[in-house]
Amino acid sequence: MHGIYEITLEFSVRNSLGCHKLPQPKTHMETRYNVDDWLEGALEALAQKGPEAISIQRLCDYLGVSRGSFYWHFKSRDSFLEKLGAFWLDKTTNAIASAAMEFEGSPADKLLFLAHHIIDKDATRYDIPIRAWAEIHPIVATAVRRADRARYKVVRKLFAAIGFSGEELEMRTRTYMAYYGLERAITVEESKKDRLARIELRHRMLTRSS
Repeated sequence: MHGIYEITLEFSVRNSLGCHKLPQPKTHMETRYNVDDWLEGALEALAQKGPEAISIQRLCDYLGVSRGSFYWHFKSRDSFLEKLGAFWLDKTTNAIASAAMEFEGSPADKLLFLAHHIIDKDATRYDIPIRAWAEIHPIVATAVRRADRARYKVVRKLFAAIGFSGEELEMRTRTYMAYYGLERAITVEESKKDRLARIELRHRMLTRSS
């Protein structure tokens, strides 16, 4: 069990039904495990165990529920993956981008707010495993392309509003996206406090005219 799932997932019916059996009717306790719980749990399983954890059987084992709980919410694994991709997009891209655009301040202030929000909320926690998974799964690849287009559109718009254009605009947009999207791939350890402290320096480098 992990985190909040301990409260809702420990129920005696698990021993009698188990994940190894065919789909069963949802139990009273399983009705508390809604679609968002499934998708949140799947992202955590992905982050901790990698793409191989995202099978119906293994997710059942990881979350401690029966297969009936899965089929109550999702018609198939492909349907589940499509919803998982959309959930990841909304959680780590759309919601944060909207918050940045609604933030009162200049375009540069919005970019700074966005950077702080990404690190403070650990918004790219799932990016590395999802991008690795996208290399071998077309449904996941589609979700990644949608996320990249959405992020590119927002970041490029803000740098353009500052006054950059042409290659200067493209370089800053892609550098910002690459750093904040793939920072976790850097294996040199760095505390969250240090990551946040360096935002201002990085921000000045990207928003200052050359």
